[in-house]
Amino acid sequence: MNIRDFKTSSKAESLDVLCVAVEAVRAQVEWSHQLPSPEDTQAALSGCLNSRTGQWRKTAPPARCSAASLLWRTVKWHMSGGSLWGLPHELMLDRSEEHVRVETLAMVLAQMLGGSSAMAAWERALGAR
Repeated sequence: MNIRDFKTSSKAESLDVLCVAVEAVRAQVEWSHQLPSPEDTQAALSGCLNSRTGQWRKTAPPARCSAASLLWRTVKWHMSGGSLWGLPHELMLDRSEEHVRVETLAMVLAQMLGGSSAMAAWERALGAR
């Protein structure tokens, strides 16, 4: 399933579905401390959803919404072929706690939506699979 195919009737419904799914993952894993707080998760996801339709935005949120913008671009990278040019530069240059948490959230979302094709491509290229 592509993130663009994720459909609900409203932004609030989409946000609730995604937040519940992330919280279910948080309850099951040992590394839950690497995810953003539930409030930060909701804020970042909210910025990535279209206000009218509740679907994933077609364009990145404005840069002033830093967590949402970074999450949108990181999920986009995970759903792509894995070109390093598409990887958000903040993730390579600034390994702050916020960026690590947003990156972890993006990986969780990618796995919930069928897996990260970018990670799979890199694993094949590096002979990890």
